[in-house]
Amino acid sequence: MRAAAATIFVFLLVTVGFIILNLQPATISIFGLAQMTQPLGVIVSIAFLGGALIAYLLIEGAGILRSWRERNRRKVSKASSDADEEYHIGLEALARGEPAAAREALERALDDDQDHVGALFALGNLDRDEGDSEGAIQRHITANARQPGTSAILWALAEDYDQAGRVDECIRALDDLLALVPDGQEALKKKRDVFESAGRPEEAIEANLALLRAGAPDDGSLTTLRLKATQGASAPKNAQAHLEAAIKHDKSCMAAYMLLGEVFWRDGNVKNAVKAWERGWKATGDVTLAHRLQEAHVASGHGKKALKLLRQARDAKPDEPLPALLHAQAAIGLEAFDEAEGALAAELLADHPAAALLRLELAQREGHEEPIRHGSMEAAAALSALHGPYVCSACGMTLEEWSAQCPACERWDTVQIAWIEKVSLPEVEDEATPEGENNQAEVNVDKGPSKTVT
Repeated sequence: MRAAAATIFVFLLVTVGFIILNLQPATISIFGLAQMTQPLGVIVSIAFLGGALIAYLLIEGAGILRSWRERNRRKVSKASSDADEEYHIGLEALARGEPAAAREALERALDDDQDHVGALFALGNLDRDEGDSEGAIQRHITANARQPGTSAILWALAEDYDQAGRVDECIRALDDLLALVPDGQEALKKKRDVFESAGRPEEAIEANLALLRAGAPDDGSLTTLRLKATQGASAPKNAQAHLEAAIKHDKSCMAAYMLLGEVFWRDGNVKNAVKAWERGWKATGDVTLAHRLQEAHVASGHGKKALKLLRQARDAKPDEPLPALLHAQAAIGLEAFDEAEGALAAELLADHPAAALLRLELAQREGHEEPIRHGSMEAAAALSALHGPYVCSACGMTLEEWSAQCPACERWDTVQIAWIEKVSLPEVEDEATPEGENNQAEVNVDKGPSKTVT
């Protein structure tokens, strides 16, 4: 303070001396509005003192501003410190499984610091967990604005939009995340699953291809997505392209071969349909494809080809009853009765319920009444033991028609043939039955529905 006073005193002395030494008059114009005639020393001193006053005021103002900023910094620092403390209290409550206590602490953190990104992020996650997806979206949008380009916030936003059913916004958030981490497998998988859930298999396929390019192991989803895309394709060419790609990716996918053949068959291209099913039969050995091929041959008037095919299927799987039963059924339908008898004579069919039905049908077609009479009871019991004609190998559900996807477990490529079609039981009178009594087994035979068996 003394130094400042001494400086001012010296400054005043210098000013007075300057005025005394410069007493000659001078005239100055003030902005062209007025003129003033005074000694030159007075004029210069007044200007100098004015400049010094302005400099002093600026210096003092800067000091005041620094003091205000420092006080505000300390205040903000204390608020931030308090917010951080409440934030960590909230995290500890979350770790203990106490969401209500966590929410209170996190809200207090925001009261102390409304821009606290951690509290906004955690509260948004709490909102989503409690079903408030819109509230979560707003919290996470604010957090992303405060701290843009944070992968955890973008992932949380994608989860929020997914829960809210806002597919396009979810994909945009995932794309923003992938811009930060181009080969992020979790983001690519999420993108694929979101598209799939939204019924957009074409885009899901692209996401899955990107996932595979990023180094993810093949979990079979790509083939499934292509089957789904085929089911929804309006143009046969698109369906064919999807199915050929599915087969190229998974040569053992029976459903892809089956659907490819059906696409050609519906388009009237019998030759390519048969080729598709033949490729599938050779690649997979699945009897369902052999059965479909046999139907196609019969429908096209090529019964001998059908029998040859099923004969090959039976010889390829000598320990499985289904190929032999299919062979016998086709032989009966084409009136190759000797071949049917030979197929049904196989030892593995001795006690098979479907074989009993086929033997009964064979006897009926050949006009042998005695075997029919003695086989009716056995056939009726066999009829009640059969289920089908198709079964899901994953969950065991039986279906009347083949489907690429099981409607029960929603698995793809699991539905296979389980038994053969259209075996009808003849009406037979039992002479030993007393008049007025009903034989329940014969009622089942007489009124039993047509069945398909294995």
